[in-house]
Amino acid sequence: MSKSALKRHIIDESPPAAISAKPAPTPLKYGTLSVRMDSTIVAAILRAMTERKIDGTVPWVQQEIVTEAMLDWLKKHGYFR
Repeated sequence: MSKSALKRHIIDESPPAAISAKPAPTPLKYGTLSVRMDSTIVAAILRAMTERKIDGTVPWVQQEIVTEAMLDWLKKHGYFR
């Protein structure tokens, strides 16, 4: 069998790609919020972000850390379900 025929044979017999039963997640829509915070809180967020990034712990991005904290507060006080 020639090399090109062998390549076609291998490609033709490749298993089909798996089809996901779940639809692709919709991208998040972001809004902008600017707040002033106590400098000790800012320092703590930066420290958490840096340590988590070094450790490879998710979330390690400031936006994700603050989003998680805000969601917890909003849920606790009944503003987000």
